[in-house]
Amino acid sequence: ATDHDWGEWQTTPATCTEGGLKTRVCLHDVTHTQTEKLPATDHDWGEWQTTPATCTEGGLKTRVCANDKTHVETVDIPLSAHKLIAHGAVAATCTEAGVQEYWECSVCCNMYADENCEVKIDNPVSIPATDHDWGEWVEKAPATCTEANNEERVCLHNPEHTETRSTVTASGHNYKYVTENPADDKKLVSSVCTVCNIKDDGKATYEYDAAVNADEGKYTFTAVNDESYQLEAADKVYLVTSTHTSSSSSQFDYFTFEAASKGEYKFVFEHLTDNVTVFATAYNGATPMTSRSGAPTAAYKDVLTIKSEGASTSTNVTSITLTLTDKYVGTKFTFSFRSLNVSTKNPAIYLMTVTMPEIKQLNYGANTVEITQSNSFADMYAFMPDETKTYSITAPKGLAVAADDNDILYDSSEEGVQTANFKATAGQLVLFTFSSSATGFYNVDIGEEKFAIITPDAPLSGFTVPCKTVVDGVTSGGVAIAEVGDIEEGVYKLEVTLNAVLMRSMVYFGKNINPDYNEIYGPLSGYGAKGTAEVIYQNMRATASAGVDYNVTGSGTVFTVELTLKAGDKLVFAHSGTVSGNVSLKLTKV
Repeated sequence: ATDHDWGEWQTTPATCTEGGLKTRVCLHDVTHTQTEKLPATDHDWGEWQTTPATCTEGGLKTRVCANDKTHVETVDIPLSAHKLIAHGAVAATCTEAGVQEYWECSVCCNMYADENCEVKIDNPVSIPATDHDWGEWVEKAPATCTEANNEERVCLHNPEHTETRSTVTASGHNYKYVTENPADDKKLVSSVCTVCNIKDDGKATYEYDAAVNADEGKYTFTAVNDESYQLEAADKVYLVTSTHTSSSSSQFDYFTFEAASKGEYKFVFEHLTDNVTVFATAYNGATPMTSRSGAPTAAYKDVLTIKSEGASTSTNVTSITLTLTDKYVGTKFTFSFRSLNVSTKNPAIYLMTVTMPEIKQLNYGANTVEITQSNSFADMYAFMPDETKTYSITAPKGLAVAADDNDILYDSSEEGVQTANFKATAGQLVLFTFSSSATGFYNVDIGEEKFAIITPDAPLSGFTVPCKTVVDGVTSGGVAIAEVGDIEEGVYKLEVTLNAVLMRSMVYFGKNINPDYNEIYGPLSGYGAKGTAEVIYQNMRATASAGVDYNVTGSGTVFTVELTLKAGDKLVFAHSGTVSGNVSLKLTKV
C-alpha cells in the first residue's frame, strides 16, 4: 500500500466563541481526509465604557472584544435616586390661593406630589382662596362739614383685613352771621359755621355801631339832633336783621331820613346773606321818587341815585345817594326794602352805612372836575361865593352842568366851550353836579358874569335855556341871555332853531333887559308880555281843550325874525318847559 500523500492543511480559524478546524486531503484519494479541531480562542475584551445613570434614565457599561468588534458586552446601570427638595403646603387666604405640599428634584427639576416620586405633577397643586367673611359695618367717624363719614368692617378670617366706605357725604359748612363783643368792646359780626364753629375765610368780619331788628318797626335817621328819632345817621354802620316776607307795604323795612343842611348823603346797604333784601322804592314825603322798577323818576333824576352791584335778584350792594339843595332841607325821605326767601331761622342780614361824604370844592377861577360815572349827575362839587352877585361858569361842550338842581349847560357838541350865569348868595353853598358820556377830567372856570357872544361870523350852535324846578316838579321855566358882539348897527335876521323838544311849554325871546336884572332863572312872566324886555316872539302854551297839540315847540322848530341890533344888545330866551331847552342861533345882516 502506498502511504497518504497529504496536501496542505486548510484551516477554518477558531473564533472567540467557536472552535476552528484544520483539514487536509490525500492527493491519492480525495476521499481520504484528515481533520484537527482548533479550540475557541475566547474574547479579548477591551476596557469598559460607561454611560452613568441619572434619576430619570438608567446608565450602561459597554466593552468590545478586540478579536471581533461585533462582539459587544453591555451591563445596565440602575436609575440613581432623586435629590429631592421638599416644599411645604401654603395655606389659602381670603384673597390669595394656597398650594399643596410637593417635592422637587434639584437635578431633573421635576415635581412630585409624593415623597416617593410616584405621582409626577407639572405645577404645584393650587388651593382656592377662601374669600372674605366680613363682619358688620361699624361707623368709625361721623360725617363733618368738610369730610364724609367713615365706616369699617373686619374679615372674620383675618382681622388685619379691613374695608372702609362712606355712606354720608360732607354736609358743607352752614354759615350764619353771628355777633360778638371782644374785650375791646367793639361790635363785630362774622360768618361762622353753626356746626363746627369755624369762621368763613371767604367773608370778612365787619364792625358795626348798632344793631337793628327790622321786624320791630320803622326807623328814622336824621342829621338833626332830635331825640325823637331812634337812630343817628351821621357816619354810622348798622347791622340790620329782617325776616319780612310779605309783599305788603306794611311788611317792608322802612328807613326815613331828614337832612339838616344841603349836601350829598350816602346810604350803602351791603347784603351779607344770599336771601337778600332788595331795594323796592323811595319817597319824598308821600311822593314816589322811583318807578315800580326802582329807577328814579324824571323829577328826581338829579336828586336820587341808586346803584346796585350784583345779580338782579340777589343784590350784593345797594348804594343810595341823595343830592339835596336848600329846597329839600327838612324833607323826610323814605327808603323801603323787601326781604326775599327768609324765615325766622334764616333772616336777611345786611349792613347799612349812613354817611355825608365831604363834597369837593370849586374855587373862583380855574378848576378841574372828575366824571366818575358816565351819563349820570353823580359827581358833585360845591362853590362858596364871597359876594352876593351873578357869576359865570364856563365848561367844555359835551359836559352837562346843573346848579342847585337847575340845568344850566348841556351843549352836546364835541368842540369848544359853553358858558352860563348863575346867581349866588355870599356864604351859601351852590351845589354843582356834572355829567358827561365819557368819564375823565374836565377843566371848568368860575368867573364874573358874562354872556355868550353872537355875531354873523360866530353863530351859537348849542345854546342852553335852563329850567328851574321849584316845588314838587312844578317849574317856572328858565331864561338865558346872549350878547351881540362887535357888529355894525342895523337890521339883522335872527334864526332860532329848537334842538330839543320843549314839551307843553311857552317859548319867548326878546331884546334887552331891565338893568337891575340879576336872576337868570325865571319866572317866565317876568320877561314876557308883563316883563322888562322888548318882546320879539311869544308863543303861549296851547291847551288840550283848544284842540292844539301841546308839542307845538318840538325839536327842529325854526323861528325867524328881523330886528335892529347893535353891539352890546342882549338877546333874552325863555321857556316854561320841565326840562332845559337847547337852541341854535344864527345872525345874518339884511
